[in-house]
Amino acid sequence: MNEKEVTLNEFIEVSDSPERQSVRWGPTKKTIPGDWNFDPIVNHTSEIIYPQRDKPTRFDGDIPWVRIEDLDGVYISEPIDGERYVSRELMGEMNLRSFPEGTLMCSCSTTMGVCAITTRELLSNQTFAGIVTRDSINTHYLYYAISDCAEELDQLATGSTISYLSSDKLENFHIPVPPLEEQRKIASVLYTVDQMIQKTEKVIEKVRSVRAGIEQDVFTNGYYGHENTKEVRLGPIKTSIPNDWSLKTIPDKFDIIDGDRGKNYPKQSEFCEDGYCLFLSANNVTKEGLEFHETEFISKEKDAELRKGKLSRGDIVMTTRGTVGNFGLYDEEVDYDNIRINSGMVILRPKSRVTNPEYYYYFFRSQIFQKQINAMSYGTAQPQTSVTDLKKMGLIEPRDNEKEKIKELIENVHTIIYSNRENRKELQHLKKGLMQDLLSGTVRTTDTNIEVADEITQYG
Repeated sequence: MNEKEVTLNEFIEVSDSPERQSVRWGPTKKTIPGDWNFDPIVNHTSEIIYPQRDKPTRFDGDIPWVRIEDLDGVYISEPIDGERYVSRELMGEMNLRSFPEGTLMCSCSTTMGVCAITTRELLSNQTFAGIVTRDSINTHYLYYAISDCAEELDQLATGSTISYLSSDKLENFHIPVPPLEEQRKIASVLYTVDQMIQKTEKVIEKVRSVRAGIEQDVFTNGYYGHENTKEVRLGPIKTSIPNDWSLKTIPDKFDIIDGDRGKNYPKQSEFCEDGYCLFLSANNVTKEGLEFHETEFISKEKDAELRKGKLSRGDIVMTTRGTVGNFGLYDEEVDYDNIRINSGMVILRPKSRVTNPEYYYYFFRSQIFQKQINAMSYGTAQPQTSVTDLKKMGLIEPRDNEKEKIKELIENVHTIIYSNRENRKELQHLKKGLMQDLLSGTVRTTDTNIEVADEITQYG
């Protein structure tokens, strides 16, 4: 079926079973309890749309103007950067829409179904539609129901270059509607998990901030609290280090190895979900090290055709294009025995006399080294750095016993972050499972003693 030919009637199908009824949204067919309704969202908020005139050069006022990147969680009240405040006079010049308190803002352009509830009047553009629920639908329940239907909303969107979901289609989009009290209980369960996730994220950010302070201190003043320091030039930047420390360059300690970018570089058709050799992507080398939630592989035969670019234990991977300066350590904790880098990475392989490569791994990730990377990267659309630039970047060299202490200190903080990130992952997995069960009515909350939060009843 051509995407542009899709109509609402082709998305809605309800059976007459008294116990469970079958409903269909686009490619997805589900069943819901027979005592639930399957109703359109309706009650689209009134839109305040102003004529487009010359764009202003200044933002001053008291009404926040939000963008899709500001939506991160159930609520939204202020822009992240705190700088986009628009006056009522200025909003007319910017073609902005007003979203009153209690409105569910829903993205309806390019990325469908990203939602948040406003806790004060906000402004945005045509990227969002605003939904004011009717009395029979709780706003928090609707938030979770729409968040669970992004794929179905995508199917209703039209447009080739930029996809867009029209107001009519959004208003008439059908969702499962349990009795109101059950909606509140479902929303309360999911909201409680969301709060736990957000608290865990705050702990992670706090510990990251502590880690950055520790790194700044130990890489400039030392672990043992040296009395005297000296100012030095580390590549293109200035810093201070203890008097008895020295400076090195990356080539003094590491061989810099590119991947194989020749004729045998894998084509898209040669990647598979499972195989002999893991082929790293940008998703695998993150700000927190190597991660393997998304993986792709090449065959043993394809691996044999490639020359350089294969990892050995103890190697450090660095991203050099796109997101520059993410690092991963290929140590014994990594489960994969065969790994290759892609064309936007290099391998930093410790030379034979190098001890404690973990120290350098943590130093590479510190703000001191990242400042060197930022100063020596080039390109705006796709930032990158070169092997030539890497050879000029400096390393801080404490004495070996102090190196080990610095490594242990930062590693301990990193372990706390890792533990909380794993906890967050488990909570996100729990939430996903709960959404599948609760929003389909597979698990009912009808006869359970669930305390409904005041925040939930405030909006329906």
